[in-house]
Amino acid sequence: MLTRLQLESFLAQLTAKRAEVLESMNSAKQHALLDLSQDSTGDLSHLRLHPADQGADAADQHTELVITNMEAIELAQIDEAIERLHEGRFGICDSCYQEIALERLQAIPETAFCLACEAEREERQGVSSAAKVLENHLHPAVYVSGEMDLTEQRARAAANEQALRESGEPLMP
Repeated sequence: MLTRLQLESFLAQLTAKRAEVLESMNSAKQHALLDLSQDSTGDLSHLRLHPADQGADAADQHTELVITNMEAIELAQIDEAIERLHEGRFGICDSCYQEIALERLQAIPETAFCLACEAEREERQGVSSAAKVLENHLHPAVYVSGEMDLTEQRARAAANEQALRESGEPLMP
């Protein structure tokens, strides 16, 4: 069982990690807004005439969307961990209800599963890491806060991907 001091330490870590993820998401949002108003040459026009430029812009926006989606998933996990902490369930595996090893919590404080149950879940799902990334791209998590709405970004990414396909540029090198 975790001590009060350990729980307070984990809460501080999770809160700091949450702030970092939010800052990163907000920074990405500001970067995206800047990109919409001004291209890399400093021109105020955001219309790109060359298909290769449109493809490069779409690829950049796609990359930003994937990263933001991964951050949204991480933020949701952090929020769930903070909720478990306040409910007295922090450090207890959501699957087997056994204590999660302190070393695992120190490495991944937002985890909800012990190592054995996490491995079992991944095996049961039969999904590789690459497939998980693809799945997260195809069906991004939606985390809505006052600063970030990923549903809107998902629609923009779909339009950008279509522009990339129409540009005739290869999707992969």
